Formats: sequence, C-alpha cells, structure tokens
Amino acid sequence: MCLLGADQGDGAAALTSSAIEALHAEVEWITLDTMSIEEMRYIVVLRGTEGPRTEASGNVTLSTVRSVAETGVDAISVGGITHSAPAFDLSLLLTPTTLAGESPRAAADGRPAQRFG
Repeated sequence: MCLLGADQGDGAAALTSSAIEALHAEVEWITLDTMSIEEMRYIVVLRGTEGPRTEASGNVTLSTVRSVAETGVDAISVGGITHSAPAFDLSLLLTPTTLAGESPRAAADGRPAQRFG
C-alpha cells in the first residue's frame, strides 16, 4: 500500500508527482490521506480503470462521505465511526440455572447439562 497525503509534499505539484510515481509503482492500493475533494478526483482520473485501487482517508466525516464517494475512490475510511464511537460495556458472564422442578440432563460427554436463562 502506498500512502499519499497533503502533508507528504510541498503542495499540489509534489502531490501530483507522488501520485504519478505511485500509480506506476505497481502497488495494489493507494491511500489518499487528508486530500481535498479536487485532489482525490484528479488522482482517480489519472489512475483510469487499470491502476491501483484508491482509498480516501483522513478528515472524512459522515457529512462529507458522499462527496468523497463521488470522486470515484474505491474505498473510504471514516475514522469517526471507530475512534469517536461511544463506549458500550457488555458482560458475557453467564450463570447456570435450572427451572423449578426440572432436573439437569446429562450432556453427550457425561457432564450434567446446564440451562442458561
């Protein structure tokens, strides 16, 4: 994977040069990190239909994801979905119980069967 970003060079000329170099490097994916919509669209056009797949990342939010998708990139990473997600505390501790008047049945391996409920 090749990472290209606005902070990777000195402006549009360096970015375009890096993009062209990456397009010819026979990589499978190019990550377009923190680029403008126009820059992403330009690189997708340069890539054509035969070049590496492209992923948009960095500064992508749920409110901008549609315009990023319309550039033609192949994948989009929206960090806010993971790094800003609210926490959910879930316990998977289970306590075996039996229903009133029910006797535990034996499992196939001879251990008593347990009912969880």
